[in-house]
Amino acid sequence: MSKDVAAELARSSRRSAWQAREPRPPRPRALVGPYALFWFYVRWLRRHLVQELLAGIGVAIAVALVFATIVAAGSVSGSSSQAVRTVIGPATLQLHARSSEGISATLLRAAQRLPGVLAAGSELETTATLRAPSGRTATVDLAGAGTSLVFLDGLARTIPTATLSARGIGLSSRTAGELAIDSPAAQHSSVELYARGKAASVPISAVLGREAFGALSHTSVAVMQLAELQRLMGLRGRVSRILVQPRPGEAAKVRSELAGLAHGRIDVTAADQDISLLSQALRPSDQASALFATVSALLGVLLATAALLLSAPERRRAIADLRLMGMRRSAIVEMFAVQALMLGSAASLLGILCGYVLSVTLLAQSPSYLAEAFTLGTQTALSGASLLAALSTGIVSCGIAAMLPLFDLRDRNPLRNVYQEQGIPGNALHASARHALNGGALVVLIAATVLLATGPSHALLACVLLALGTVCTVPLALSAVMALCAKLAQWRQNLTAMPVALSSLQATTLRSFALAATGALALFGSIALGGAGGDLAGGIAGFAHSYAADATLWVGNRGDDQAVVDFAAGDLGRRISRLPGVSRAATYRGGFVVIDGRRVWMIARPPGGARRVLSSQI
Repeated sequence: MSKDVAAELARSSRRSAWQAREPRPPRPRALVGPYALFWFYVRWLRRHLVQELLAGIGVAIAVALVFATIVAAGSVSGSSSQAVRTVIGPATLQLHARSSEGISATLLRAAQRLPGVLAAGSELETTATLRAPSGRTATVDLAGAGTSLVFLDGLARTIPTATLSARGIGLSSRTAGELAIDSPAAQHSSVELYARGKAASVPISAVLGREAFGALSHTSVAVMQLAELQRLMGLRGRVSRILVQPRPGEAAKVRSELAGLAHGRIDVTAADQDISLLSQALRPSDQASALFATVSALLGVLLATAALLLSAPERRRAIADLRLMGMRRSAIVEMFAVQALMLGSAASLLGILCGYVLSVTLLAQSPSYLAEAFTLGTQTALSGASLLAALSTGIVSCGIAAMLPLFDLRDRNPLRNVYQEQGIPGNALHASARHALNGGALVVLIAATVLLATGPSHALLACVLLALGTVCTVPLALSAVMALCAKLAQWRQNLTAMPVALSSLQATTLRSFALAATGALALFGSIALGGAGGDLAGGIAGFAHSYAADATLWVGNRGDDQAVVDFAAGDLGRRISRLPGVSRAATYRGGFVVIDGRRVWMIARPPGGARRVLSSQI
């Protein structure tokens, strides 16, 4: 007996040793390898290609709108900044006249003699209207430049010598396009020049493209020899500004010396002052663009969610199966995050391409209301920030939509949420979520009301909150409509299609919410933008009516609708008042001045004029 026990113990010990040497089953990996991720997504696309395409198209639409809006808004300031820097070159300071009469040109020699000045140049600027032989007209910024300026900003190497010859005018390629001067014969003809109440025929000396004029070729600009423009405008010995390039490290000293030359009657500012002034003037437009981009991004999230919810049941079943197979939660999250990244990246690239086409076609026009006060460029300017914003919109939209099924990971039972849920699995909007959305809508509404009550400057932020509140209130409105339709179906038994539609909506509550929220947001945006456009048009019409109420006829520079370009009227007013049928003739003055970092339209109305001209603006 003892021998049998000993043998059994020996066999047991050998069996234990063999089992100890057997490999243990591998533990599930926390993350999945790149090949497995790619293979899994390819198989998923084979089964749900239509749903993924719909989601990608929705995200691409949102990305296109966001990218086009940002690029169009940034192109105005970007291209205009390039034009300003082309003019000023290395100059960092300037003496700028406060009126259209300019400053004495002798200040240029005084500035050049300052010990800290490396170089200086002067120019004369005015707004002019050009009329081509074909009859087409263009309002341009006309600059008279001397050799000192073109050598300062570096254009002396590229501008043809004949451009600055006597009685010649050089047109930018954009100006030539506006005048339809594209043939060689037309480029050697003349144009009629109207400025400061004077008219003259000036031969075209050159059409300046980018190779000769740099960024100025994309602006409505013309250039002449300084002395000739002074003669035509009756401003002999006058210039609009003097650009100064200080020696390294002596900018502060030179600024102080220039202030001594100005005697408080001339502005001493940075040479690129127009860039900061334009940025300030574009701030309302930039805020409106930001609002449109935000609404577009929210629309992208809703479109992607509505499309991906079509395959939500399959996604939730896949999550349950993977968990039953032993895959860790971190690996499942990684898998869905990579899918969202791949779909968002592909949709974003398509959206960026479509957005660029929109930015150079439908949204390529500069805000013409600023053309009287600034030299505006029309070149499309791309930036890394706009690309990053567009990519982020697409990826985040797909990420939010694709991560909704991952809420099942919170439950320890993988099959509970998939097979024990009313309606189609993955499309139920639980009561807790509805209550949270209703509470969020109430909070957002209160916040928007408070913002609107504090001041008009918060209106755009309030609009963003109202757009978000519109989305949050959709479940409440949807429930109310469904309850009303259920009562109607009970009252009218012949409405046989309504119960079927109600059961379908109840089975896909979350998908119905996404689709209804998309329509609600689109309707909100169209009403908000349409109302804003109507208010703007109405305000402009009211102001224009009050502005022109002083007289039936106005006499001014051709193309100067706002009467901001002055001219020497002489005794013109007295002679007009003597004409038969004229009861009164008065002098009006207007122009742009810089006040506290803003370019302000200053209006000097005649005595006895309409007093309500600015009532709508105060």
